[in-house]
Amino acid sequence: MVKKNISLIIGVIVIVACLAVAAYTLSGSVTVYKTVSEISLGGSDVIGKPYNINGTVVNGSIDWDKDDMVLTFKLTDEKEIINVKYPKPAPNNFEDGRTVVVYGVYTKDRVFEANQILVKCPSKYAPDESYSTNEV
Repeated sequence: MVKKNISLIIGVIVIVACLAVAAYTLSGSVTVYKTVSEISLGGSDVIGKPYNINGTVVNGSIDWDKDDMVLTFKLTDEKEIINVKYPKPAPNNFEDGRTVVVYGVYTKDRVFEANQILVKCPSKYAPDESYSTNEV
């Protein structure tokens, strides 16, 4: 009976230890999604931490510096605007007004330094604006 209790206790300790290690490992790889407004108005709490930000590229804000190989643009959620810096060429389909997700870090200079951009494509399942459901 005592051997079974010791085996049970050891088993529980091993399971708890494994769960603790898994939680610690995963906590470092989780990236939080924020809005442009949350980043822009977040103050010092958001500086230096990795985030995914969903927003729309502001029309006329895209600038490609071919000498320094840096892409800069503005991102908005229709309430606030932040500056984004990306040290690579623009991905395919990146253009004014396009919805994108940027991954990176917001700096004390109030610039979001992205190291990844995901361009969201318009849904092919969106209804055709010329289609009318009103029948005569």
